[in-house]
Amino acid sequence: MVIAACEADISDDAQELRGGTWSGQAVGSGTFIAKQTQHLCNDSTDTDPPADFLCPITYELMKDPVTCADGHSYERTALEHWALTLGYKNSPLTGVRFERLATSIVPNHALRKQIEAWRASHSEEAATGET
Repeated sequence: MVIAACEADISDDAQELRGGTWSGQAVGSGTFIAKQTQHLCNDSTDTDPPADFLCPITYELMKDPVTCADGHSYERTALEHWALTLGYKNSPLTGVRFERLATSIVPNHALRKQIEAWRASHSEEAATGET
């Protein structure tokens, strides 16, 4: 469902943002948080991990995924650093404030198993030379 369509001027140094499918939500007046859900340029290969396997803080493949009060998954060390070391109480992804963000961190076993299966299948492909 498309709620709104808009066009934006994109500078020459951000041309990669032009294509693809985007989704997001309005946050306040004039602010829109967007996530690219599909990229028109097919630069990724079969060896690239699915976007959901990447931590939204570090943009790296997660090893120990956890979830917290915002319902999103993060790499444990990154989220603990965000909430415990830096003391933030806002979701790193949505910006929504949670008084008990640090105490809401729990393992995401289902995602960890999916990532482990993806790693295993891709390490086998690399060993046999398949893609």
